[in-house]
Order: sequence, then structure tokens, then C-alpha cells
Amino acid sequence: MSDEIIPIIARDLNIKQGLMEAFNDWQKRVIYSYIGLNMLAAAYDYDNIEINKQNGRNVPTVSIQHVINRGKELANIFQIDFFDDLLQEIQDLYIKTGYLLHSSNRLTYPTFRCGSSDNQVFLTRGQLPWEVDKMSGLGTLASVGNNSEMISWEEMFDIEPTPILDWFAEFENTVRWSDCYQLPQNVKYLNIKGKSAYGYWQNNIDDNSLILCRENDNSASRQYWLLDLSEHMAIYKIPEWKVNDKEYLRIALALRVKARNYPSIQVQQMGTISKVKIDYLLPPAEQNFFELYSWPDFELYNCSDIKKSKWNRIVYQDVWPYFEIMFSRLGFQIIDKENKEK
Repeated sequence: MSDEIIPIIARDLNIKQGLMEAFNDWQKRVIYSYIGLNMLAAAYDYDNIEINKQNGRNVPTVSIQHVINRGKELANIFQIDFFDDLLQEIQDLYIKTGYLLHSSNRLTYPTFRCGSSDNQVFLTRGQLPWEVDKMSGLGTLASVGNNSEMISWEEMFDIEPTPILDWFAEFENTVRWSDCYQLPQNVKYLNIKGKSAYGYWQNNIDDNSLILCRENDNSASRQYWLLDLSEHMAIYKIPEWKVNDKEYLRIALALRVKARNYPSIQVQQMGTISKVKIDYLLPPAEQNFFELYSWPDFELYNCSDIKKSKWNRIVYQDVWPYFEIMFSRLGFQIIDKENKEK
């Protein structure tokens, strides 16, 4: 049955096989998008809806487990076991990007919004699942925008519109330095000038005037500091909201770009898709957007190491212009298959 239905789903969602892409990998991409779309559709299942009061209005909601169960049912039908490991990740990504709204262990769907830049393909959120005719990864697309629901794609997904060094200059203006007479104890320092493959944190300080360091433990309330070693030593304790949930990566990227140790993204074009590999994780909003509108690279995917899929993705070519803007703003060097910088 799978061999018969997958080409139909692929046609309906406009998911074409890439040049030189293995047939099985293409099928997995189709199933991945289809499972995601049906998990979104579960939020509209009127037989399972419970009306909750939110801000004085009645909101139809379904249980979190109901959405997961919809994904499990389809994973069983297609008989691809490792998709079970992805279901929670898919649901979490939909919640983090506003495709599903979360409240009191219940989920509901958002109002329709449409976002664009100068591209001819529009990003959508809250589109009725049964009206979707184009997907990239888990994200939905439209060929025609709706001006009445149009907002910028940056606003839709909370993407920082400012180039990273301009953002960091604004951040530095908010810093209130305190004199410091010795280095913080029991900390690790950001690897600013070394290769990211050596790890993000190290025991020694790089030869750099600005240093980011953090407590050497795994607590949720771990403290972060910025050190200024340019003249006399000064320290700034960074507020939690500026570093929580891996938001510290925005500061880390800025420091690497300032040091001209640029992160990179390798792009291999394959017809309607591109294989993309990043060598440095993005700040949370940008990472979520990147994962939402792309597929895991199933050629490399291993269910025992889901983290691989955060670096290696497959991107629909029509969505690439959005990513190119985002990665350029973050200071990434974009490199094609032949290692020629764009």
C-alpha cells in the first residue's frame, strides 16, 4: 500500500525527489511531512475537542496525547519504526514555532497568518491542513499571499532581523560592567577562535578581548558572564532571559564573527532540494525555523543520534532564499559543493 499511496501524497504536497536522491530517502521525506500535517490536523478533531476558557473566550482544544497518537497511527501504517522517535520532536517543534498552541496540557490551532519577504513562495501558519498543497519539511507554504493576514516572516517566527554584529553592538550598549580582580571560579570559556568541532566550551581563555564564560555545571539556572580583558578586567553577569534555552548561542555567534572565525553552511544543490550542513547551532528561534521548514537528512539519520538531524537538513529550493537571508545575517559563510564561498 505504501508504494501506491506515497506518490499520491508527494504529488498533493508538491514534494519532488531530488536529483541523485535515493528513492527510500525521498519516501521518508514524504512520510515525515505527511505525519506532521496529520498531527496538525488532529488539533481540529471535533470528536476529541474540549472547550477551554482562555482570556474570556471559548477555545477548542485537544489533548497532547491525541496529537501524538495520530502520528503513531500513521507511523504504524507506513511501518517505519524509527518515526516513533521523531513524534515528540515533531510536536515540540510545532509548539515552539506556534503551529500548535499549548495551554494546560491541551493543544489548539492558531489563527491563519502568512509571511513573506520578496520571495514568490509564502510561509503560512494556521492554514487548514486539508487545504495545504505544498510543504517543506513540517512547514506549510502557499503560492499566493493573503494581504489581510500578511506579516513579515521574521515576526511570524520571532527571527532577529538585525545583522549579528549590529545586534551585538546594541547588546553591548546595555552592558553595565563591574570591576573584576580575579577570574570566576569553576567555569568554562567559550571556544571563540578554535574550530567548533573541538567543542563549544573549553578550560582555557582564547586570546580575545571579550570572553563569554559559564558555570561548569548542568543546572537549569547556570550563570553566564561576559568578561572584558581589553584594559583592566571587567565582568558582566548576563540576565537569565538573554541566555536561557540556548539563547546564549546568539552571543556566541557574535563573538566568533567579531573574531573573524566565521561559522559555515555547506550547500549541495540537488534539483528541487538542497542538502545543507551547518557547523554551528543557531539561536533557538532561528534553529526552530530552520528545522521546521526542512527535512532531516535521512541518508545520515540514525534514531540513536537524533541530534545529527539538527546539523544536516534537506531544504526545499523555494524556501532557500529565506534561509540564505537568515544565515547571512547570522554571519555564516555560505559554501557550495565545490567549496566556493557565495
